[in-house]
Amino acid sequence: ATTAAEPAADYAAVRLFAERARAVEPGFTVGAHNAEHVVRICRELDGMPLALELAAARVRAMPVAHLAARLSDRFRLLTNGNRFALPQHQTLQAVVDWSWELLDSAERTLLHRLSVFAGGATLDAVEHMWFPDADGGRDVWSVLFALVDKSLVSTDVADAGGAPRYRMLETVRAYGAQRLAESGEEPAVRRAHADYTLGLCSRADPHLRGPEQLDWLELLRLEHDNLTAALRWAIDSGDLRCALDLLHASCWYWQMGNSWSDLVRWCGELLRAAGGRPPKGRTFAYALCLAIHSAGTDFTDREISAKGLLRAEELLTESGGRPEDHPGLLQPAILLGMLGYDRCERIARLDRTAADQADPWMRAAARLFGGLLALHTGSGGKGRDRVLEALRMFRAIGDRWGTAHALTVAAGLCRFTDLERELDLLKEGDALAGEIGLSAMRAQFAVRRAMTLAEAGRIDAARSAIHEARALTADSDTRLLC
Repeated sequence: ATTAAEPAADYAAVRLFAERARAVEPGFTVGAHNAEHVVRICRELDGMPLALELAAARVRAMPVAHLAARLSDRFRLLTNGNRFALPQHQTLQAVVDWSWELLDSAERTLLHRLSVFAGGATLDAVEHMWFPDADGGRDVWSVLFALVDKSLVSTDVADAGGAPRYRMLETVRAYGAQRLAESGEEPAVRRAHADYTLGLCSRADPHLRGPEQLDWLELLRLEHDNLTAALRWAIDSGDLRCALDLLHASCWYWQMGNSWSDLVRWCGELLRAAGGRPPKGRTFAYALCLAIHSAGTDFTDREISAKGLLRAEELLTESGGRPEDHPGLLQPAILLGMLGYDRCERIARLDRTAADQADPWMRAAARLFGGLLALHTGSGGKGRDRVLEALRMFRAIGDRWGTAHALTVAAGLCRFTDLERELDLLKEGDALAGEIGLSAMRAQFAVRRAMTLAEAGRIDAARSAIHEARALTADSDTRLLC
């Protein structure tokens, strides 16, 4: 704790805030008790000197913890903080107003539209928000580059393999959001943003289950804040079809990207908003939502979980679908089997999927989950064959996620016959999980290695693996399937 404050003091913005705060509150210091809040204030205000001075002037009337928590309303909060300042410098609003007044109509339009992008925007995304016929015929590039030249938009070329990404300081984005609300076009702009995000997730989804998955996963991680912003708008505005479409298209991203608990939470929000009934034309997406929520939040109570999962399957049947039709529904299907619901029938269904699905990834996944259920029912030989076949299939596809999950099971098959082979498989799986960034799965691999090493009498190595697992668990959020 000493020194949560020491790194903070190295930043010029923190030093400026502390200096200005002492001018109104002489005893003010940055220490372990408030460093986190001061850093948050400096970050939220983008280190802008005037904004920091206005915020520091509020320290006399409001503790920094409360000040940090209320910066979402920064233009109201940071007003008339210094009575000795020039009138145009007495409010943060006035400073950004001054920049706004220097823009032409097209620049103002693009600036307030770009405020919907919570995580920055690619050039394609910027173009999607521009309508030449309705926007004066100006080329969006010239308008965007004018905003960059005026330092209202910044360019980050480090993301997405060097492709430019355009961002705004949070203060400028908050101001743009105000102007967007005043413009009368906010619903249309938010919808355009959601449509763009949906299209991107839909294009990315199949690539997440193949050799290109790392590139596409990284791209979606860059768009994560935009995805959550689009979901938030769709739910809050009552556009449940759009929200379900977004969740359907991004489901596999959430599941494989260390974001399982967030996915379960979004599913819960959508189910509450829908009121227990799927919107017309969205039965499949609603069933997916119900199945994931039941497998997550409710799985601690088997009876409640099974009820939700069975209801999801019933809805799928009514709409002419099957759990085997979507990657995100394979896990709920196997959970029902493990809970004792029609295990043999489910194994047979998974075998049929492994034989007749056009998608090679779905065939491999069905083979793996069929093997897991077979092992669960005591059919060791048949289960082993299915798991090893699935491992070969996932390796051939080049899917790291599927290969890593198959390796967790395949390693267990060597548990009592070949400890060195088990360690090799666990090591391979850990490397693949590390490439994807699956800390929870890596923690599982570490625990499994510790058990095997201990059994082999390698106690120091086992302790080291346990320490590794503990460190990884602190950053874990992925639901493990195997």
